Amino acid sequence: MSAGGWTAVTMYATATISGIIRKRPLWLANRFVDLNAASQSRSPVALNEPKVDLHRMPAMTNLKPRPAPPRSTTPRSPLRRLTRALVVTSVFALVAAACGNATTTPPLASGTGASASASPRGGVGGFIPVAVASRIVISDLGIDLPVVSSDLEPPPDNYGLCDVAQYLTTFSQPADTGTTYIYAHSQEGMFLPLYDASTRDAGAELLGGRVEVYTSDGVRHAYEIFEVQPGSTDFSLAEGLAPDERRLVLQTSESPAGGTTNLLVAARPVGDEAVDPAEANPEAKPRQCRPDELPEETEPPVVPNAPVATRVVVPRFDIDLPIVSGDLIVEGNTPDYPLCDVAQYLTRYRQPAETGTTYLYSHAREGMFLPLLEASAESDQGGLVGTKVEVYTEDAQRYTYEIFAVQPSSTDFSLADIVPADEQRLILQTSVGPKGTVPKLVLAARLVETTPADPAVVAPEARPKICD
Repeated sequence: MSAGGWTAVTMYATATISGIIRKRPLWLANRFVDLNAASQSRSPVALNEPKVDLHRMPAMTNLKPRPAPPRSTTPRSPLRRLTRALVVTSVFALVAAACGNATTTPPLASGTGASASASPRGGVGGFIPVAVASRIVISDLGIDLPVVSSDLEPPPDNYGLCDVAQYLTTFSQPADTGTTYIYAHSQEGMFLPLYDASTRDAGAELLGGRVEVYTSDGVRHAYEIFEVQPGSTDFSLAEGLAPDERRLVLQTSESPAGGTTNLLVAARPVGDEAVDPAEANPEAKPRQCRPDELPEETEPPVVPNAPVATRVVVPRFDIDLPIVSGDLIVEGNTPDYPLCDVAQYLTRYRQPAETGTTYLYSHAREGMFLPLLEASAESDQGGLVGTKVEVYTEDAQRYTYEIFAVQPSSTDFSLADIVPADEQRLILQTSVGPKGTVPKLVLAARLVETTPADPAVVAPEARPKICD
């Protein structure tokens, strides 16, 4: 058996026997880091604006900011725990923080002509895929769209992409408890039929209608619409769920280019069915479609449910890096391989303002997390325990953590998953061996202080580049 296969089996057995994989709506990365899939095809999305803000999520058009949704702590069924154990093995084995020399490429900045693209769906590299929403079908309305991540690339002003629907990464996936949140423009070929139906008889024809959301592991999740909320300005339909409830929320704007209100549609699950993975994973060809002028009354772009991490500093080791989404894709990069000169956050974990785990990773290279690896190899692990780590967020807050645990050869997510209910934890991860190998160096830190920060320093310009 290969080393990777043995690692996966070991992690699977550990997680299954212990039964400790906890539910959290912001569950794991909806991504792969496959180091042997450079030949996978990708569909480009041109970034043709002069400035790209790497710290903002593509937005659900014009909805107001909301508080973080409640987190369920209800244990999963044995079947779901088994599924989660398998998926955890996949994600951890694939989160790459490689060693070696980086290849310098033009930074993602003004005038570079950089582009982003949709990641291929389904299993890659022989690992079990993480199940993310990949297709949405509403047959009665003639809607059939590929679904991509909201973090695929950050358009200016957080304007959503066209010819696809998008799932908001700060909500759940269909197999999780909690809300799956999918949005698309009210334009031809997207969610316009949904909006049109809502305007007839107060949307009565939508009630009881069937919505199908496919996931990348070849499962069709069927839902039945139970509520239509036109003129929405908040997230009430996505919040206040029972601890083990699953829900789907669809959102579209009430004008083609966005406006001050949105249509929300809520649906309950009515059944899951295995399908051919090819049926579940249509090719996605997202494109930017931001109009030259938005409606004058459009509200400011929505922010994530919790402000996202934008900078990580470890003063003792002179580490100071901008942070970008783990879903960010730069054309030319090996599919889902981490970028250089930045740290990245796993989108299925939480942000610093939320209870639970914030998960950051970066390569063990000069200018990145290499000093952490070097310290871990010293006697007494270089005194890493007790080291302070600062994480800044886009709302000008500084979260100071203190490292309390070091796993120099970690093969699982235990430090990230086994967290007291009211704890805010930070995980830092980097590699210990050659490109794409497991185990990893994992450090855990607890929040000790939150203080206001100078807005001028919280979000340094991110210039990610492709690594070898």
